[in-house]
Amino acid sequence: MLEVNGQLRDNLNKAQLDIQALQSMIGESNQELEELRGKLRDYIMNMSSKVRPDKHSAALLL
Repeated sequence: MLEVNGQLRDNLNKAQLDIQALQSMIGESNQELEELRGKLRDYIMNMSSKVRPDKHSAALLL
């Protein structure tokens, strides 16, 4: 019985460490995603400020 409890405790500890590692990876991924969103937003704003529709480009959109 003590041996089984020890194995269960070891399994629980390993699972907790795995969960912590995954949570850390999720946090890093979220941070990277936010950085990419910011870069995309900046790129879109930059491109939209450079492109001013004139008669030609407005006609192309139709």
